[in-house]
Amino acid sequence: MRRSLPGVLIGAIAAGVMGLAWCAMILTGDASPPRAASRTEGTEEAPQVALLPPAAPATPAEVREVVQASRAAPRSAAASLRERALTSPDPLVVGNALRALGAQNLVVSDPALVSLLDDRRPRVRQEVVLALGQSGDAAAVALLAPRLASADDMLRPLVIQALGRLPGEQAHTLVASIADDPSASPTDRAFARAAAGSR
Repeated sequence: MRRSLPGVLIGAIAAGVMGLAWCAMILTGDASPPRAASRTEGTEEAPQVALLPPAAPATPAEVREVVQASRAAPRSAAASLRERALTSPDPLVVGNALRALGAQNLVVSDPALVSLLDDRRPRVRQEVVLALGQSGDAAAVALLAPRLASADDMLRPLVIQALGRLPGEQAHTLVASIADDPSASPTDRAFARAAAGSR
C-alpha cells in the first residue's frame, strides 16, 4: 500500500525524534538525555521549570539495564520497571520503562503512572501518552481525550496518534473530528488523517 505524505512525516517524527537520539546515547555511553525541542510549553509551566534544579542523569549501566528490560518486557520485570518509571530523574530511563509497561497494559489502571501525564518533563509526558496508546485498552481514551486541549504543540499530535491506535467508537470519533476541524493546526489535522486511515 502506498503511504501518504502525512504518514511519512509522522513516521519520521516518531522514529527520528524519539528513537534516534536514544540509540545514539546508548551506543556512545552518553547518559545525558537530549532535551526535546518544544515550540510551545504552556506559559504557566515556564517559571516552575526555570526554578527547578537540573536532574541527575542516569548512569550508562542503568540506561542499558532498563533498555534491555523494555525489549523483552517480561511480567517478572514489571515491578522493577514501575519503580524506575516513578523514581528515576532521567527521562530516558522513565520513557523506556513506561513503554515496556504500556505494552503489557500496566499503565491505564495505575494512578501513579497515569499521574506522569502532568510531569514537568516534556519527554515523560510524551512517553505516558505513547504507553497509553500501546495498551490497546479503550479505557485509555478517557485519559487521553483531555490532552487534546493541551497548549503543547508536540504533545497533541502524539495524543492523536495514540487515540488512533485504541479501539472503540469514542476514539474513532475524536480522531475524525480533528481531521475535519478547520480550526485545528495543520500538524494536528495531518496526524488525525493518518490515524484515521490506519484504523
